[in-house]
Amino acid sequence: AEMKSIYEAADRVWQVFDLKPLTTDIEQDENGVQKFYTVNGITGYAKVNDSRYHSLTALIKDVNVYFSEDLAAKLLNDGRYVEEDGVFYELLADRGRDITRGDIIKQGITAQDENSLTYTVTVETIDPNTGKVVGNEDIDFLYEKTGSSWVFTQFESIY
Repeated sequence: AEMKSIYEAADRVWQVFDLKPLTTDIEQDENGVQKFYTVNGITGYAKVNDSRYHSLTALIKDVNVYFSEDLAAKLLNDGRYVEEDGVFYELLADRGRDITRGDIIKQGITAQDENSLTYTVTVETIDPNTGKVVGNEDIDFLYEKTGSSWVFTQFESIY
């Protein structure tokens, strides 16, 4: 049960970069057109206004709690979230969920030794044409001891 809680907490952080981005303020100019900000030469940012994270520093802290340096860099270096002059911005870039994956059937530890474990989530496989369940798929998440802490070294969105 403890590993399930760790996985779910890590997934909540991961989803901030994927299917459940932080809430932003929708600002409009005098003509009613949505206003975007330009940060580091890139236009398309909006100001973050989300109770989960009030700063990039807080988000980075959680990313580093759950993910290896490599995974953290992958998430944090893509420019999705930036801070400039004390303002926290998000680049608006939503994606749709994977419609070929359905409900979670089961999840749990499937392999373990003193320095690593594999947490496997089994999800239904859906035929996108019929919407019917046609099988299932195992998705492995590698959780390893690095130094004195445990972090995910392999992680993905299941949807």
